[in-house]
Amino acid sequence: MELNILKQDICVNEKIFSQSSEHPIDSSFILPDYYPEISKILKCRAVPRISATRLNGQTLTVDGTVLINLIYCSSENEIFGYEQTLQFSKTFEIGTEIQDAIPECNVKCEYINCRAMGVRKIDVHGAVGVYVLVYKKQATRAIADIDNPDIIVRRGQIPATSPMGYGEKSLIIEEELEIGSGQPSIRNILKYDIKAINKECKIISGKIVVKGDLNVFVLYCPDNSNTPQVYRNTIPFSSIIDIDGITEECECSCKTCIALADIKPRTSASGETKSFILNVKLNFWASACCNNDLSVITDAYSTHYNADVSLKDITVEKIFKTVNDVFVCKKSIDNISENIKSVVDIWCDSLTTSSAITNNKLSANGTVTVSLLVLNEAGTPEIIERPLDFNYELPIENATGGMYTKCEITANNLGYTMLSSNGLEITAEMCVNANVFAPAKINLVTDVLVDEANVKTKSNNSALIIYYADAGECVWDIARKYNSLPSEICEINSLENEILKAKKTLLIPIK
Repeated sequence: MELNILKQDICVNEKIFSQSSEHPIDSSFILPDYYPEISKILKCRAVPRISATRLNGQTLTVDGTVLINLIYCSSENEIFGYEQTLQFSKTFEIGTEIQDAIPECNVKCEYINCRAMGVRKIDVHGAVGVYVLVYKKQATRAIADIDNPDIIVRRGQIPATSPMGYGEKSLIIEEELEIGSGQPSIRNILKYDIKAINKECKIISGKIVVKGDLNVFVLYCPDNSNTPQVYRNTIPFSSIIDIDGITEECECSCKTCIALADIKPRTSASGETKSFILNVKLNFWASACCNNDLSVITDAYSTHYNADVSLKDITVEKIFKTVNDVFVCKKSIDNISENIKSVVDIWCDSLTTSSAITNNKLSANGTVTVSLLVLNEAGTPEIIERPLDFNYELPIENATGGMYTKCEITANNLGYTMLSSNGLEITAEMCVNANVFAPAKINLVTDVLVDEANVKTKSNNSALIIYYADAGECVWDIARKYNSLPSEICEINSLENEILKAKKTLLIPIK
């Protein structure tokens, strides 16, 4: 029997690996001679970054750095900052060939502790969590159409996001940041934070264009003063990423991470230190997909012969909604410390979050740890830490069961308002980048083999039989059972829906 089968590839990105691992931080270092001795440790911070990911055979290697930032007081109550960079590398055994796979890697500081072992030596202990997901494009060869009147097929439309490609790009940003001619010279950098915020990701002329802002925050001590100063700046960035075969009709997404970051004071020829030299390396991971409804064959049978129908169950998904949003959370804190003279700086060091699609809403909850550098009435610096809980909700119209989200929340700008001598209100601007996915499971017909030597036999010679159907039964299943045609059953019984809403007596034409 000539079937004239037309096949097509149904492509999906399947998660083939998911694992997390801790890398210990165990280090000690001695302050250089030109740094004053330690009298009191105010804060020890650990900022991990991924510098590169490498796929080789069946292994994924994640290389990164951890910036250890120590803020302390000298015996003369002056504030100083010292930093040291540690290297790390973690290798994950995937267990399968991962050529052309797509890795998603994240790092965060799980905990960090330090103690002074003398006036110059510091011991640091902690851990960095490395979180890895690996996706790979998988193709299922499925039947798109069968041209034969004896083969009855069930056609379906599945909403799917077909992966088109994946690309990586790096960008080096070098800037000189001036603090202003009227400001005193820079004595010492206490800490700095650099955050990359994506503002736009779109496809233009077959290329992914990413635009965003690099937000720079520097806390430093000026000459002839023990009152730290805060420097802020925003540097726009953009990059173009090539992915073959994409068009303006595709959907794209991009993750931007800071691979390397360094800020150093710059002394001019006149001997003044009125600027910083910024060096940042950004890594971009971009992907593109095509949101289209795919025509597929989900079942088939022959009305005259026994047939072997091969089915494969796959999960396809569609990007239902892309979210780029900003919200502000606030929290009042009382009795934070006695006799606060001023708040010098406010920042956050860690953020935990969970997200889900529930009750037709995208919900994200989490906690950000807020650190405040304050001076008391005696001018003595203190570090105060408080948790700030946040909750974000966004209505998702026409949400269905099984939807999930990949959501990233970044604390971008933090501020405060003094309410009393020992109470204040903290505000945090939170940036939300999320994709909402609608998955669907479906059976695909991958092959049909008709046994022409095995003719189906009728149980009787009637042209019609009476069938007592229950509510919820499907016309297709009934037709398949009696080797009939679903269209004829619907026509004879005046049915408008394939799924029966109530019990009904049906006439079934027999071939």
